[in-house]
Amino acid sequence: MGEGEGRTRRATPMQRRSRVAGGRPNRHNVRLTDAEQEEFTAAAKAAGVTVPYLMVEHTRAGLRGRGRMSVADMLRLATELDAVWRQMHRDGVGLDQIAAGAKAGVVQGQDAVLAMRDRMARSLDRVDRVLDFLDPEGRTAR
Repeated sequence: MGEGEGRTRRATPMQRRSRVAGGRPNRHNVRLTDAEQEEFTAAAKAAGVTVPYLMVEHTRAGLRGRGRMSVADMLRLATELDAVWRQMHRDGVGLDQIAAGAKAGVVQGQDAVLAMRDRMARSLDRVDRVLDFLDPEGRTAR
């Protein structure tokens, strides 16, 4: 390794499945293409879990049926919901500033108001994507 190429410490370590009494004696060998391996590795890294953990959790969630998410999906959803909440909060603060300025007689330019409208529309699109993830079949009335 060259200078500055040392291992970096992860903020959150990869999560492994907990130990069970008697271990897990059953094994399965899964063969993947390079593209599939990249996809699983990226998804596991994003969720902060190992690839085997991701495979088991997603499969078990699918077997349990609708309404139950895998741990990896729950982590991804929680992260996205936090990001959406923060963005909506920032949008609200910006809108409050525009409104406070208008009350004080400071007129914002049309560009500033349109930019705020566009930011809020993007945030609402992001909320829609989260809701679509939660209800992919569109069973919830809108």
